[in-house]
Amino acid sequence: NGAGTINLSGVGTVTSSFVTPNLIVSGTYTVVGPGGVGLNSALTVTGSLNMNGQFVNVGGAFSTSGAGTITMTSGATVTVTGNATFGGGSETGLLTAGSFTVAGNFAQTGGATSFVASGSHTVVLFSSNPQTLTMATPTTATFQNLTFSNSNAGGVLAVTDFTATGQVNLAAGTVSGAGLTATVGYLIAGSAFSVTNIVITGSTVSNATITGNVTFSNNPVALLSNLTVNGPLTVTGNLQLNNHYLVVNGVFTTSGSGQLTMVNAADSMFVVGNATFNGGSEAGLLTNGKFKFGSNFQQVTGVGAGAEYTASAAHVTVLTGAAAQSISFINPDTTVGGGCATSCFGSLTIAKGAGAVVFNSPSHVHGALHVNAGASSVTAVGTPGNQRLMFVHDSTVTVASVPVHISRLGTKGNISLGALTVIDTIGFGGSAAQVIPAGAYQMVVIRGSPTLAGNIVTAGDFVVDSLGSFSPGGKVITIAGNLATQSGGVLNMAPGDSVVVAGNANFQGGTSSPTGGVLQIVGNFFQGTTPASFSANSPHITRFVGATPTISFSNPATSFFGTLQLATAGAVSFLTNATTSFDIWLKTGTTPSVTGAGTVFAGRAIYDTTGGRWHLANTTMTSPSGGTLPKAMTTNLAFTSGVVLLDSLNLTGNVSSSGASASLDLNGHRLRVSGTFTTSAGGVLKMIHATDSLVVHGNATFQGGSTAGLLTNGYFEFDGATFTQGVN
Repeated sequence: NGAGTINLSGVGTVTSSFVTPNLIVSGTYTVVGPGGVGLNSALTVTGSLNMNGQFVNVGGAFSTSGAGTITMTSGATVTVTGNATFGGGSETGLLTAGSFTVAGNFAQTGGATSFVASGSHTVVLFSSNPQTLTMATPTTATFQNLTFSNSNAGGVLAVTDFTATGQVNLAAGTVSGAGLTATVGYLIAGSAFSVTNIVITGSTVSNATITGNVTFSNNPVALLSNLTVNGPLTVTGNLQLNNHYLVVNGVFTTSGSGQLTMVNAADSMFVVGNATFNGGSEAGLLTNGKFKFGSNFQQVTGVGAGAEYTASAAHVTVLTGAAAQSISFINPDTTVGGGCATSCFGSLTIAKGAGAVVFNSPSHVHGALHVNAGASSVTAVGTPGNQRLMFVHDSTVTVASVPVHISRLGTKGNISLGALTVIDTIGFGGSAAQVIPAGAYQMVVIRGSPTLAGNIVTAGDFVVDSLGSFSPGGKVITIAGNLATQSGGVLNMAPGDSVVVAGNANFQGGTSSPTGGVLQIVGNFFQGTTPASFSANSPHITRFVGATPTISFSNPATSFFGTLQLATAGAVSFLTNATTSFDIWLKTGTTPSVTGAGTVFAGRAIYDTTGGRWHLANTTMTSPSGGTLPKAMTTNLAFTSGVVLLDSLNLTGNVSSSGASASLDLNGHRLRVSGTFTTSAGGVLKMIHATDSLVVHGNATFQGGSTAGLLTNGYFEFDGATFTQGVN
């Protein structure tokens, strides 16, 4: 002992002793017990010092330099009264256990690995004076465990970033580091740990509070208790709430491969700031719990390839802010199905104290949508060509006090809409269990087989679209716009059903086969695409009540009216051939009230109490039960079955009876024909009553079936140029 410096060179041991001079270890030395080594001044290691499970108390500064290293294993303890500086050789694999306590400043200044701790090694910064922590290469020179226990008001100041792969424990005092990053495996600290950026790499978090810009990078990292983060939180690993409550008093972001796992009913999270999901796929990870946020929500395409926010119905997202909030999906799922292929909410609840909610993109709610009282408004409108589609798989409920405006809403669940809710287009895609409430709507699209609870009115169109198969169920549908079936959609009507259309009716969907009810149309009628897209049975009534509507069939042989009623103010124009399976009624209208260049195949009778209003190129009576015709008609009239006239007829045009079953029985009435009269292909004329009268002003040709026994009475006047009898 004494003043000066002792330099230990060569190879040897250091035994239990108390050394006053400064000590330099330039050789290779091992501390042997018992008792350890006490130094009254500095210790410098330029060689190799193995603690061998013993203790060394350094009364001054400690440093490594050159190639110097210190080895610490289980039981080793180093206490430094002064500063500690690691600027020597590589410590990789040498600091595996023990504790290193420093009362002064701690610095790593040498090579990239001049300080690398692992295993259970712990560094303790313990002092009543201010301390600093400096790491020249903080990503490669790393602590294992690091404890701060500084009682000074100034605490510990981090001068650089630092990394601890194990636990960082703020046992006492404060730790600060403005603009710096602390990367830690585990953090035991409260609000006094104020390093700006905190990256937690461990698999569990047991803190009650963390203050700073926090990042969870491990996959997985599970909460072991409720946690409050006072600052932004970023997840680049997989954060599992693990039945706990997480509060983020800042913004929340997933990025890189980051994921949030909420699979338990008790999982709960509240984000005061914006929430941005720009990380990995959330498919199967957001299946339960409640995610609340007070500002804006955004999903951005990241590693998850569009599934950065994919939630199940049991998972609830809640908007709770008091100011305006927005929702934006870059990859919204746009199908109303059982799941989400890209990004969607589970269930969505808007429960704000005040402020508006604006949807800046399409969105999909896999569960239920609830708009509670409090928000000033909720809008999902967009612009023409870029409307904010919203799909809700389950129920949609809006309160009466909140104005809600949605451009297009598709749902498979039931709805309960407040008085201030306006939906420009609502699509129903559910089964018969989905009930459409009675009331007024804008545009309605049917993509399933829902049930009407009562009569409805639409201010716009009513469309039965792909997969839709709809029946009014005895209710009345009043449509201010157009009626359409398309893309396979089917409209079925039964007795008691009523559909009133102020616009046009277009049937271009699947096979619609109305069996009853009334379809009333003000505008035009068009059938196309599927051959039997409108094939009505005789009890069904199609009624035209407009001014001058047109009727067009692309498939008149397989699509047809049942009963046709014409009650228009002007003429009805047949643009193509058309067929009815039952009667045609001319209820009101001008003369003429029926025109067209095609052929109408009438299933039974044509009623015109006024007479003279039927002006059509060709008319064919196809049913043997027919016989009632207007007193006057302008058309070429063909009979293809057995018909018994029930009244006299003055016809401007030609008459023919053609076909093996065709038989025209005058039945005691007069038939006056301005054109020609022809029987052919087995067709016959029957006149057996004295009052039967046939007057033909054109040519007469009999080339049909045998009339033996059929022409026994009556009067036949032929005024034409040619009378021809030929072979059948």
